[in-house]
Amino acid sequence: MSMHVLEESPTTDSAFGGAPDDRSLEERLASGFILIDKPAGPTSHQLAAWARDLLGLERLGHGGTLDPFATGVLPLMAGRCMKITNKILKHRKSYIAVFRFKDMPEESVLKSTMASMTGRIYNVPPEVSAVKVQVRTRTIHAFELLDIDGKDAVARITCEAGTYIRTMARDMGLMLNTPVDLKELRRESSGMFDLTQCITMDQLADAVWLWKECGDQSAMMRIVHPIEKLLVEIPRCQIKDSA
Repeated sequence: MSMHVLEESPTTDSAFGGAPDDRSLEERLASGFILIDKPAGPTSHQLAAWARDLLGLERLGHGGTLDPFATGVLPLMAGRCMKITNKILKHRKSYIAVFRFKDMPEESVLKSTMASMTGRIYNVPPEVSAVKVQVRTRTIHAFELLDIDGKDAVARITCEAGTYIRTMARDMGLMLNTPVDLKELRRESSGMFDLTQCITMDQLADAVWLWKECGDQSAMMRIVHPIEKLLVEIPRCQIKDSA
């Protein structure tokens, strides 16, 4: 019979590392991430470049492109954290979308049409996309009507990463025999992260000013998260220094 002895409160030498939340700001900026609430206007690439220059970093990328008019959750990865960008890009996404109809259908018909667009569907990138236009499929987990206001309909969409909501608007119009445009789009969540965890670019600028001009790192320490928080879904084990 074998017996395993586990220490409830193991200690470690700081030379071998430490708990992710105990890392310094410099260590987090070398391998961490920031959750931004992207505003309408700039591209995701432009916003990442602004944040990179503001922080004075050599490398900072984003995880999941949003069109210039779209807003919402946009993870920014710094330094070595960029190596797991593909994992972030595969996160399930949730959006609030405002669709404008030339002729608004009956509510029951609209709900039925949205329900029929769930599951595995064809989702061809729109011509304005930078992605090569080709036939592909994506999984739509939920397509729920929230409100109707005149010719505008508000809906929540939960979908597989890489889904083009503009394409869904076009296809919905074809099914209902009336033109439909995507008027507004807001990403509510990306994987385990949602808008309640995001900051604005103004808040990031304020935190950087406090850090660089006043020597106060407290706001930056709350904003820059260690890379491990992106990997909580992966099984892990902790090994003692003496192992």
